[in-house]
Amino acid sequence: MLIIEEDIEWNRLRAPAVDAPPPYVFHVSDCLNDLKVDDHFEIQWRKSKEFPYVEASGIAIAISVLAIFAETALLEFKQYTLGSRWRQKEINIKDHREVGNEANGFYGGIRKLYSDKKISLWKSLWPSNTFE
Repeated sequence: MLIIEEDIEWNRLRAPAVDAPPPYVFHVSDCLNDLKVDDHFEIQWRKSKEFPYVEASGIAIAISVLAIFAETALLEFKQYTLGSRWRQKEINIKDHREVGNEANGFYGGIRKLYSDKKISLWKSLWPSNTFE
């Protein structure tokens, strides 16, 4: 069952961080070497190359070394149901750049969240029901 949110309340919307790049600019991630399992993060996402980025949040659930020079992180977005194509995303943390396609959208830069206040804010913005 696909859940679509309607009539989203204004208090669930937020302005981008003051230090965030403009919405069409890829944020160069300077935190990826510091990203650990269970860390919270913000990530840029956009529907297509013609759209600006929006921010989403998630939790790093796995960091692994696949080869001597290739490290990956498995990111999880708990606002989506288990098994959803949106629930997890694997990224290369050694050579991170925008990745994606027109069918699933494009993932951009990542900012690790260090502040409990920011993490709580993101959690309060997550929908009460998970999406497909």
